[in-house]
Amino acid sequence: MALYLIVHHDRDEAARKKSRWINDWDQKSGCLRSITTDSEVARRCEQAKAAKERVYVYRCAYGGQSAVVACSVMVGRVQLVDKDYFVEFVEAKRMSAVPPFVARRGRNMEEDVPPLEHRPV
Repeated sequence: MALYLIVHHDRDEAARKKSRWINDWDQKSGCLRSITTDSEVARRCEQAKAAKERVYVYRCAYGGQSAVVACSVMVGRVQLVDKDYFVEFVEAKRMSAVPPFVARRGRNMEEDVPPLEHRPV
């Protein structure tokens, strides 16, 4: 199973104002550079890093755009900052894949099969 991080669309100002988490997007590549998150997501990111697994970024639907697997990343580092965690990503690969699931409200990660374009044939 693959790890998916579920994040709001980078242009969704209302969602960004309601959330205490910060997502840093590279506007040029459309890939996620880093996040702040809770201990559960941080722990799973550390596991993905140790296993050298790619992590998929599920960007929620917004403004007429469907949800999409926007990119895949490798976890660079996970660091405790105050009570939250900072997770930095490396080796980002831009994608535009149809997610294999619909994100449930309130979820910030999910485990599922890799997107079609990353499944072994």
